[in-house]
Amino acid sequence: MSNEKYWRDVLPGDYAVVGDPIQHSRSPEMHQAAYKALGLDLIYRAILVPLGELSSALDHLTDLGYKGVNVTVPHKEAALEWSQSADPTSMRVGAANTLDLRTKTAYNTDVKGVEATLDLLRRTPRRVLVLGAGGAAATVLEVMHRRGLSGAIWNRTPERATRLVRRLRMPSVSILDVPSLHGFDLVVNATSSSLSSMELPLNWHEADPHTVAWDLSYGVASAPF
Repeated sequence: MSNEKYWRDVLPGDYAVVGDPIQHSRSPEMHQAAYKALGLDLIYRAILVPLGELSSALDHLTDLGYKGVNVTVPHKEAALEWSQSADPTSMRVGAANTLDLRTKTAYNTDVKGVEATLDLLRRTPRRVLVLGAGGAAATVLEVMHRRGLSGAIWNRTPERATRLVRRLRMPSVSILDVPSLHGFDLVVNATSSSLSSMELPLNWHEADPHTVAWDLSYGVASAPF
């Protein structure tokens, strides 16, 4: 990644996506194509913001004239903490993926994205296994809550998964010490493992042949999941 994309060195612009890692993001291409099609003279950048630096980075981008940002891993929970107001979905999930820098308002559009994707499946899942316990996992659990789906969650740190389930008040979701795939018709990878080609302790021979595997991350073609 070139140094000019680090938040302290970034040039002025209008909108951006912030995260770490960020070089995989296709958001600038998509947004710039949309701006061109709509005849809008706007600039959208991908900006590297390491863990623990989000608040300083957002203040800096606001000073540079940025109007808003999309937020990706690992900052979705910190984005909500930085905001001064938030939509109801962000408040319940405890994470935001969109910030209006001018008003310091947080929004969560991930929930709508997950719901829209589930609607594309050929059959409605009944039991869902969620891998991870961060903002993305909270989003999936919220959709499960809205649709009355049951299932389980696994995280390398079980205590974090337990805290998430308790905070969202979802007794229908159990905590797994070992991520067994048996009995689930949808497995959602809500970890950032695919951004680093990290292997998850999964035995796919346990899964039903019709089980759907869904990775919320993209960017590494050889991702083990």
